[in-house]
Amino acid sequence: MEALFKQFDNFIKRSFIPSTTFIMFFLLFDILLNEELFLKFLREEHSTMIILITLLIFISFSNLLSIINQYIYDDKIKGDYNGKYCFTHNNIELIRLRFKIKTQLQKNNLKDYSIYQIIGKAFKTERYVDEAKSIGITFLSILLVSLLSIIQISIIYNKYWAFLLILIPIIYLIGFELIKSRYRSRAIRIYTNYLFEIKKGEPNE
Repeated sequence: MEALFKQFDNFIKRSFIPSTTFIMFFLLFDILLNEELFLKFLREEHSTMIILITLLIFISFSNLLSIINQYIYDDKIKGDYNGKYCFTHNNIELIRLRFKIKTQLQKNNLKDYSIYQIIGKAFKTERYVDEAKSIGITFLSILLVSLLSIIQISIIYNKYWAFLLILIPIIYLIGFELIKSRYRSRAIRIYTNYLFEIKKGEPNE
């Protein structure tokens, strides 16, 4: 029962709540570019069945966003967690601690992701994963609504879409670097705690 509750809790924190961001951006898109067609539909079709179906669709969509987020973001961050384009302020600290961990484990070919698999499970760092998932789904929502906006603008105005298209990779990279920064913070905490535990366990000279 506890395991079931934990899975449900993880779904709420990592998928369902962050997915509400999509609804916010979609409603902005609906108001600004879509003549409020979606809002009109909700106002006209407000029966209990319609509300229930909409809720079920949203829950399914939350799960879909989580799967897509895993593919376009998380699966691309399975090496070292150094920031490359932005949010690089703690790169040096991570590199220094990583070197000490590799020396301690006597394995020089390990990446941050692999080190986490070896020593990370002993430390409570779920909040970093929750934050990373939340950031990923938020930026994925922005990307999807941006694509809808590009399609709508190109149909209505046949201009500005090229500018928005340029924004897509920029939005993606900002999200990617933000997610990596959360995993970087997790790695720094794990490495610091691990080295402290090792030091604490050494006999006094």
